Amino acid sequence: MTLEASVHAFRLRVIARAQALGNVSQACREFGISRTLFYRWRRRYLAYGPDGVYPRRWGPRRGRPSGLSAQDERAILALALAQPTCGPARLAVQLARPEHGAWHLAPATGTPHGCGDARGSVFAERQRTPITRA
Repeated sequence: MTLEASVHAFRLRVIARAQALGNVSQACREFGISRTLFYRWRRRYLAYGPDGVYPRRWGPRRGRPSGLSAQDERAILALALAQPTCGPARLAVQLARPEHGAWHLAPATGTPHGCGDARGSVFAERQRTPITRA
């Protein structure tokens, strides 16, 4: 028996026990669950039948969608390509100025960098020079 099947059977046993006793509080005490949880399960059971209390599969969550429009992304990329020596922090400050699109709110410092990375990094990685001892 899989974990999902045993959870499903447990939920059905709780609902059946509460119905047999006629007392939800007593059934919840016996199984060690809260009445709020019981009523959540019962609401799903009444709406969808026995399959309604089967554990839901949430699956992996996707990343946050881009909060930028295509036009804003183009503006950031154009500014980054026009000034290749500027990093994301400096670009974020410049984007806040009226002459660079009149952003009402400057994007977070990481926004220009993330925008560049999505299109094949506009920003070069900083070269680290190794420290040598004489």
